[in-house]
Amino acid sequence: MNIIKLSDIKTSEIEIYTGLNEKQLKRFYEPDQGLFICESTRVIERALLKGYEPESFLVEESKLNEVSEIIGERNTPVYVLPYESMKRITGYSLTGGVLSAMKRKPPLSVLECSKLFANSGFR
Repeated sequence: MNIIKLSDIKTSEIEIYTGLNEKQLKRFYEPDQGLFICESTRVIERALLKGYEPESFLVEESKLNEVSEIIGERNTPVYVLPYESMKRITGYSLTGGVLSAMKRKPPLSVLECSKLFANSGFR
């Protein structure tokens, strides 16, 4: 793991978590697909299983061991903050102290969406 310890949330390395809104994240790599933020180990794990590529992780210090299994051998930056700093980021109680910026995939075509819907069992 590529662990980078930080002490303050006002640093450019984690601006995607603290200073960008959804619209800015969506256009992060324009004209290519942008980013979205996953909140919590469960959501991050599901995104990784679905093949989404992480840009980085933001983890509260005490959660590092918990998240190390999910991150595995990736060389993706893992920004680590102390509890008090991480708590200042909106939604700490929802995220459980673990966030990840993931690269968006291209949108599905209408045909791909139709196939997914047809195979979902919903009518």
